[in-house]
Amino acid sequence: MHDSETIALRALTWLLSDEDLTNRFMGLSGIDADSLRGGLGENWLNAAVLTFLCHHEPDLTACSHALDMPPQQLVRAAKAINGSWEQDT
Repeated sequence: MHDSETIALRALTWLLSDEDLTNRFMGLSGIDADSLRGGLGENWLNAAVLTFLCHHEPDLTACSHALDMPPQQLVRAAKAINGSWEQDT
């Protein structure tokens, strides 16, 4: 598993630990619970999670603190995954 994918899975785990944040993510992304479960480890879900976090600085900052990494590392992971996801489609 690539480093960016690991970061995305850690970010998803963090996101899912907060019910309000999870509901906001699912509401804004249109991803339902079944799709979420079925998409674990898939590039499209990794991209959705990291993009969601990158578009709201307070969430990005909170996640980066929880994962003990700079916010820029999450942004780099999002760019890497979004680039690979776009190539896969």
